[in-house]
Amino acid sequence: MALSHYLATLNQTAQLLTLTSAQEGSYGKEVTIAIQNLHSSHYVFLGDSTVTTSSYGFRIDPGQTFTATLNVDDEIYAVTDTGTTNVGLIRILHND
Repeated sequence: MALSHYLATLNQTAQLLTLTSAQEGSYGKEVTIAIQNLHSSHYVFLGDSTVTTSSYGFRIDPGQTFTATLNVDDEIYAVTDTGTTNVGLIRILHND
């Protein structure tokens, strides 16, 4: 198992938050990801590479967290509703 964390700054352009193939390394097929909206009034919208503030799969309210276990090749993209918004991420790669 390997854990990584970082802060990402979102704007209105879809940004990939899940792993790239270079980051996967020699780990298994699953990753658990937690995404926390760190802004006090902006919203974060999650979806595929076409995510927008009006076309999305999940909305993270200010201060809230989204958590999911995914296949390592699944992709989650995010945008914010206005300006820029920081999100905190924790990704845990599971061994086979």
